[in-house]
Amino acid sequence: MHAGGVSSPADVYDIMKVGASGTGSTSGILGARSLRDAAAEFIEAARRGFNAATARLPAS
Repeated sequence: MHAGGVSSPADVYDIMKVGASGTGSTSGILGARSLRDAAAEFIEAARRGFNAATARLPAS
């Protein structure tokens, strides 16, 4: 897991894409105008990054 300096959905995507099991994003969400919209964007970025990482894994 990586949490320091994560302030945008793009950061979350990049971290998850390289295989992290999770990431923080508190400052990016708390600094947003809409906490709900920001949380949704960060969650979507995490899912896309996770999917990109697992797509590279060999089939079992």
